[in-house]
Amino acid sequence: MKHTLPKLLLAVSVVALMGQGCLSQPEVVIPKESVTSTDDAMMENNTSYQPYTKSAYEAAKLANKPIFLFFYANWCPTCREQDPRLQSVVPQHKGGVVGFRVNFKDTETDADETALAKEFGVPYQHTGFFIGKDGVVKHKTIGTITNAQTIEYLDLISK
Repeated sequence: MKHTLPKLLLAVSVVALMGQGCLSQPEVVIPKESVTSTDDAMMENNTSYQPYTKSAYEAAKLANKPIFLFFYANWCPTCREQDPRLQSVVPQHKGGVVGFRVNFKDTETDADETALAKEFGVPYQHTGFFIGKDGVVKHKTIGTITNAQTIEYLDLISK
């Protein structure tokens, strides 16, 4: 029992640090695979925030668009608070970012969303990835981010 407590404290500390973004994750590069169909809306320079579909995501990658992924669970209070703000803030940005709300471990999650979460090593719902035009993750968030932080990270990937 006396050896269990330090391990438990270590585990709780690691989870807390991850929740604050203090533990860095390895850089993720999105592979550019051949895409057979494209979405014309993705080819424009408009910023959008929409439900994830594999075809729209692949079209955005093919077009070298900056991409924002928000992993959302319909049962998560943080996600339910964050998503409407993202729906408002992201489309107002002028950087041509394509934002996706990706269902994560909820009643609406499909196989493509599960595969994407696995590809990015998503530990929790309410995780965001800001991906540059070069396909490299420039910033990762876990938990609530402010409107100002959202704009800052969208600016970062749209340069």
